[in-house]
Amino acid sequence: APAGVGSTKRPGSLLVGVVQFNNKAGRPVPLDSLRQRLIGNMTEAGIDAIPLNASSQMEAEAEAKVKQCDFILYTDIAALKMNKIGGMFGSIAGMQNAVKTEAKLEFKLFAVGEQTPRLSSTASAKEEGDENSAGTALDSEARAVVTEVKKKRG
Repeated sequence: APAGVGSTKRPGSLLVGVVQFNNKAGRPVPLDSLRQRLIGNMTEAGIDAIPLNASSQMEAEAEAKVKQCDFILYTDIAALKMNKIGGMFGSIAGMQNAVKTEAKLEFKLFAVGEQTPRLSSTASAKEEGDENSAGTALDSEARAVVTEVKKKRG
């Protein structure tokens, strides 16, 4: 990353530090690109977000302070379950047993320095492919987080 990225905060902006995802699903998904998608979603919605390298809550708090974050966002990929849609209906519709993955995320948003989350919620989605499902679930996580963060600004 270029020097100075994440160290300069725009005046009046709120900054969310996004901790590395914790994948509890036991199935591999590209965590870095998924996290980038979440950050991209929030940025498009007008909330600045940057990745944090920390894995523990203590490290995240310290790193968030250094990077002048207002919030810390923790995301767990709680489940990735395959659902086959097949049988008679599937063959009539010309879907050759399309396999869909159900992705479930659990996420918590903390204001830096606070012990109680401002937001603690889940998001889920069903799409073809683990990454698509997780990505769609992250899109709804981003919306929920943006809504919560904008409340603080108001």
